[in-house]
Order: sequence, then structure tokens, then C-alpha cells
Amino acid sequence: MKNFKKILTLLLVLIMSLTGTACDRFGGGEEEDDPTVTHLKVLNYNGGFGTQWLEEVKERFEEVYKDYSFEEGKKGVVIDIDRGKDNYYQVKKIIDSKICGKLFFDINLRKPFFDNKTIVYTLKHCNILKASEEELSYIIKNIFNDKEEGYLNDIKKVYTHFPNIELILLTCGEEGSYAYQGKDDILTYQEAFKVEVISTVGAGDCFGATFLVNYLNGDSIKECLYKANKAASIVVNKVEAI
Repeated sequence: MKNFKKILTLLLVLIMSLTGTACDRFGGGEEEDDPTVTHLKVLNYNGGFGTQWLEEVKERFEEVYKDYSFEEGKKGVVIDIDRGKDNYYQVKKIIDSKICGKLFFDINLRKPFFDNKTIVYTLKHCNILKASEEELSYIIKNIFNDKEEGYLNDIKKVYTHFPNIELILLTCGEEGSYAYQGKDDILTYQEAFKVEVISTVGAGDCFGATFLVNYLNGDSIKECLYKANKAASIVVNKVEAI
């Protein structure tokens, strides 16, 4: 936790828009940060299922952790939500503000709400990348215009192109997950837990959040992968867990 000046999560909520969905358009994250609390910056694509659910989560999270210290000398947390429909502008805006020590990028591709320009810009600046096997395949074939050569080789290609990424997380469903530490050329594997898969909704988000929390708390990469896989296995065993 102490290695991070700020906790920055890009929630690229790139979900399919529904006809008749009410999406209020208003700004967020512009206020001057209160130095006595931890600020969690959330970038929300304002074009999907609306924003009320996010506001409710924000209020609950801030209340639950109002007395918790995420950073030395600070107590509580404030979630700053930034909304917009121009993904590249929104991503560039929050990255260029340099408010964070580390950037965690869950690529989370959802057609048609992404473009290669935004993906490449974020890859150039992120420190931790989380991707599914399908998203890794997209990067190799559509960003690099290359052919796939297996998980390990493909992960190394990403690191070669973007050496700023110190840790790459790859989720492969029933095949388990991987974590690649590029600087030390270390690949860690965690097998998946054997459970009945009812729905995969929210599994990747749960995996990423669980890994990140434990990583910030100083757990080993192997421990983080184990806990992240365990949490995701609980989610997939439930009907629409989120």
C-alpha cells in the first residue's frame, strides 16, 4: 500500500447501451483532492446501464471504509467519478493528470465501445495489465498485427512492446491464470478451482480487484493469484453475482 501515492482504477465500463436507458451527463473528479483521505479515481463510460448503481456503490464503499487507513497518515476514502462518452479523451485526461503512482489497467473489451488508439495509449502508460486470453489474442492480432504463439510468448511480446508494464495478469477460464513479471522474466501459474460455472458475469472484475487488494497488502504473487482465483470461483458459481 505504501508504494502507491494514489489508488487509481480505470473502470472502463464499456457495456452495450440499451434503448431508453437514462444516463445523466455530468462532470466529476474536478474537485481539489483532500490530502487527509485516500482518493480512488474511477473513470466511468456514461453510455450503458446508467449511473445510479455506481453512485450507490460509491456511498456504501465510502461509509464502510470511512475509518480505514489505506495510506499512511490518511483515514477514509473518497471515490471521484469522472464520466464521459469519449473514451480516449477520458483515459488521456486521467493519465496525464499524473495523480497516481501506479496504473492498473483491466482492458475489458466490450464492442463497440473501444478503439485501438485508446488501448495503445493506456498500454503505454499502465504498470499492471489484466487481460483475458481473448483480449490478449486481440492485442497480438489487432494491435501488433502478429500471429499468436502461445500464452507465454504472447505475454512476452506485450512486455517487449510496452516495457513500462511491470506485471501482466492473464485469466484463462478453466485453464487457470498467469502472472508475468517482465523485469525478472518470472511467470507464475495458478490452476483454476473446479466449480460448476453458472455465470461468468463479474468474474474478471472480482479476480482483478482481489488480486490488486492483496498485492497492495504485500502478499506474494502466488498468494495473490490463489486468492483471486478463489474469489472468482465463488462468483462464477452464482447466478449473475454482481
